[in-house]
Amino acid sequence: MKILEQRFLRGPNLYSQAPCLLTVLDLEDLDGVASNSVPGFIDGLLRLLPTLHRHRCSVGHPGGFVERLRDGTYMGHIVEHVTLELQCLAGSPAGFGRTRKLGKTPGLYHVVCTYQLEPVAKEAFRIAVDLVTALAHARQFDPGAPLGALKDTASRRTIGTSTASVLDAAARRGIPVQRITDDANLFQLGWGKNQRRLQATMTGATSNIAVHLASNKQLTKTLLEQSGIPVPKGATVTTLDDAQAVARRLHGPVTVKPLDANQGKGVTACCRTPEQVAMAAAPCAPWSRWRTPIRRGAKATPIS
Repeated sequence: MKILEQRFLRGPNLYSQAPCLLTVLDLEDLDGVASNSVPGFIDGLLRLLPTLHRHRCSVGHPGGFVERLRDGTYMGHIVEHVTLELQCLAGSPAGFGRTRKLGKTPGLYHVVCTYQLEPVAKEAFRIAVDLVTALAHARQFDPGAPLGALKDTASRRTIGTSTASVLDAAARRGIPVQRITDDANLFQLGWGKNQRRLQATMTGATSNIAVHLASNKQLTKTLLEQSGIPVPKGATVTTLDDAQAVARRLHGPVTVKPLDANQGKGVTACCRTPEQVAMAAAPCAPWSRWRTPIRRGAKATPIS
């Protein structure tokens, strides 16, 4: 089998409201070869990817795809399901696909798979072609290393917790979501004149001063305190000696965290001794552009 062309359909398209990877696949010598005509193919496929038992396919119930395999289905359709399952195993769930013959040219098919992360979908499709081709020609295939690399690709582009919460809320309201860039975690919510751009928890309506305030934990804490909201006691320090002195003055377990990091980076809770404070201060440096605040109490984590 050979991949002739691939395109990402990033908005609503002929096949789905969700983004899809569209591939023109040449089955070559496997054109017209059914799954039940190759000895050992089905058992080998299910041994490598036992989670395929959950696929419903057009039958409409779990195990439906396995029924199609045993009845006899063709290699393009199998590549579609393997691509979807590889994405799921990598931590980037996808569940819709279509495979259709392309015109009258022998062996050419359109294979469509939904996706969440473009690099993961493209890599998963390539692995799926290699896996199905190997099994169809009675060759060994070990998916361990390719799947591990696929998981690494997915983890490097994982959506942050705060962003995921906003996207989940959009999905519950029927608002379409499109990922614009992988590296910058930039998303588009909605279409046309109603669209909004989202990065982390910021949109085009977020002011520059709001970003500056939220990026500084000490300043955020000060503003909350001035508004009458209870905040943990603490101080901003620039040296280890200062950090240990503040910890002694607070008379209790302290949390050491970078002043301007996010997502819990460099945070150590429940430090009770000078030695624990020293150990906690070191991980802060790589994550903060400024200084390290010390706050009282293991649960004294300010809004970030």
